[in-house]
Amino acid sequence: MMTTDEGLEQRHRVRVCLSRLGPSKALSHLEYIQVVRRALSGSGLPLLRKITAGRRIAPRMRVAFGPALPAGYESLAEWVDFELSERVDLEIVRDKLNAGLFREVAGGLSDFGIRILAVKRVPLHFPALEASANVVEYELQGEFSPGIGEILSWFMQQKEYWMAPAPKPAEPGAAGASGNPRRVYPADVRGRVIRLEPVRADTVRAALRFGLNPGGGSGAKVRPEDVVGHLLARRNQDMPAVRVLRVGFYTEDSKSRWISP
Repeated sequence: MMTTDEGLEQRHRVRVCLSRLGPSKALSHLEYIQVVRRALSGSGLPLLRKITAGRRIAPRMRVAFGPALPAGYESLAEWVDFELSERVDLEIVRDKLNAGLFREVAGGLSDFGIRILAVKRVPLHFPALEASANVVEYELQGEFSPGIGEILSWFMQQKEYWMAPAPKPAEPGAAGASGNPRRVYPADVRGRVIRLEPVRADTVRAALRFGLNPGGGSGAKVRPEDVVGHLLARRNQDMPAVRVLRVGFYTEDSKSRWISP
C-alpha cells in the first residue's frame, strides 16, 4: 500500500544507542519497544510520521529497532533509528528523550537501566539496523575456573564444532505445541564464533556472527553461554552462573572489519 508524508518537507534521521541494565532485562522485546515509543511520543521532539493513504488510522512514527535482545540479557548496545521533521541539536534530542524515558519508567531512569548513551545523525540512505548488523559482541561475567583460557583457546583452533543449541519452548497455541520444548538438531557453531577468550579473571568476551548459517546445521540461534557451557561439560566442569551483557553490534565488511552502527 502506498505511503505518503503529508505537509512535511524535511527528513532528518537520528540514531541513538541505549543501555538496558538491571530490571529492564526482564522486559520482552515488545515491552521495550513500547517503552521507547511512548518516550518518543512524550518527548516533544518533532517526530516524522508515516501516513498510510486510504486508511483511517493515526499516523505512525518512523522508528526502527535493532535486533531483539535475548530474554535475561543486559545491554550497552541497543540501537534505535527515528526521523524528525526538522533539524534538532543532538544534545536536545538526548535530553528530551531521556526525560521521556524518565517519565515512562517507574522508580527513575537510572534505577531501571534504560538510558541514552549516544546520539548521532545518519544519512537517510543508510541500511536499516536489522538488515546491516551481522556481528554481535557479548561479555559473560562469572566465576570461571583458572583453566578457562586453555579450554576456549582449544575451541578457537577447531575447524568445526558440533553441538545442539538449547531447545526453545514451543509458543503457546502454536501448531503442535504441547508444553514440550521444540526439537533442535546439532549444528556446527564454530563458524559463527569469531572470538571467544577471557579478558579478565571473571569475564569472557565472545563475538558471534548471526543472520547466516555457515557450515550447515539447523540454523538455530547460538548463545555464547551455551557454547561455553558445552565446552566446560566436555571437561566435566560446571558452568557458573553468568551475567550476559551485549556490548556491541557491528557490520562485518568484505575485509573482516567491524563497523559500528
